[in-house]
Amino acid sequence: MRPFTAFFVFYFAGHSGQVLAFGPGKTNRTKPKSEALDDVNLREACRRVTSGMYLDSWDQMNQTKKLQESVQNKKKALDLSLASETKLINAMRSKVAASNYDLELAQKIDSKSGLIQTLQSQATDLTTVLAKAKLDAESARKTEIQRKAEVVTVFDIKSAKKNERPSSLEYKAACPKYRYLCPLPRDHAIRLRDVTKLEPCIRYAEQSIQNRK
Repeated sequence: MRPFTAFFVFYFAGHSGQVLAFGPGKTNRTKPKSEALDDVNLREACRRVTSGMYLDSWDQMNQTKKLQESVQNKKKALDLSLASETKLINAMRSKVAASNYDLELAQKIDSKSGLIQTLQSQATDLTTVLAKAKLDAESARKTEIQRKAEVVTVFDIKSAKKNERPSSLEYKAACPKYRYLCPLPRDHAIRLRDVTKLEPCIRYAEQSIQNRK
């Protein structure tokens, strides 16, 4: 039996906030309750911060994608409106050229010209906004892909439905309930240590590696 399989934590009422930790070299050694819980919770702390890191990148990807789509739709609607107004003013100008001067029509042309200039200005602004939105969306997409590639080496990404927001990350290597420390498989621990800079995960990875030697 490997050393780590003998680790257990037993909670006893009336022990003044202490737990007894049993395992190789730890027989009958009392350990402060807060310290023991920190060790037990290190696995969960790592999972939570990693989930937060990945889900933040997913949310950013999703938000920038929706913003890009929104700007694209606005730009498309504006372009259609500009094309329609331009067609109308060209028809008005043709009518003026084919007839005697019409003051009312000339005023309408002036008004329509002002509207077209406004639409053109808005179209120019939206073109700039859309270019920025595309860059942001692409950058966020690449970050999400990178984060996903990192976490899937150790975690499974849980989703209720395909293409919807992931609900959580769960370790690929299951942990028996009440297992003290419950180290990761050595190869998973090395991956976790190498792909994350998150403090709880580094501690958990290092502890796992030590307990797997």
